[in-house]
Amino acid sequence: MTPGNYRVSATWVEHPNRATNSPFRAVDSDGTTILNATTIDQEVAPDDFMDDGTLWEDLFVVTATGTELTIELSNAANQYVVADAIRIVPTADPASPFAPIIDNGDPGFASSGSWNTPSGILGHQNDLIHHAPGSTGDTATWTFTGLTPGNYYVSATWLASANRSMEAPFTIIDGPGGPTVRKSQLWIKRLPPMTFPIKAACGNRSLWSRSPVPSCLSGDRFGRWVRNRRRHQSRSNDRSFPATRHDH
Repeated sequence: MTPGNYRVSATWVEHPNRATNSPFRAVDSDGTTILNATTIDQEVAPDDFMDDGTLWEDLFVVTATGTELTIELSNAANQYVVADAIRIVPTADPASPFAPIIDNGDPGFASSGSWNTPSGILGHQNDLIHHAPGSTGDTATWTFTGLTPGNYYVSATWLASANRSMEAPFTIIDGPGGPTVRKSQLWIKRLPPMTFPIKAACGNRSLWSRSPVPSCLSGDRFGRWVRNRRRHQSRSNDRSFPATRHDH
């Protein structure tokens, strides 16, 4: 392959015992640079387009700098993950924004104190945790690594209810032990988030609220205190070039 932009797609056979958060990522030819990453719900069939008699799901568009591109699927998921085939095709589309998501329970998430898991299937990817009001300093923290220094929009989602806090505090920290970028941002969590919807991998839609201004990060890590998850992704439809497919 030649350096340039590539659309990366995957296929699998759906089943109820599949993971709803199968983690895919693209690694550049140096073997260390992560070009993009996403999670996919493999309980649902891929449905973006048909090629070579197979249904495919677009993962992302990446910019490869060398002659090798590696797509990795990890088993760090909530059920079985399926490795079937990957399709890549050169594209004139820009690279997808690398907007990692960390759900509660994913790598990068940590909590301190007495958080509770409600009964039933609730929240983004069907899970969330909650905490009673108090002043014990208990926190839920999402730490993103491998970031490029610059400006980032930070978004959150939650399940609205009349018993939620109207002053839920979020703190964004620039790097491990670094300075606070933004503090005491108040969110009315009795109301559902409503800044923008996104299509989840399973075809459902989640609503998210975004910080009013982008946060500037100088390091490659940051954490935030909240209760659910963050995301942002773009797609387009340029498939005018021949595709390359690798089966398992």
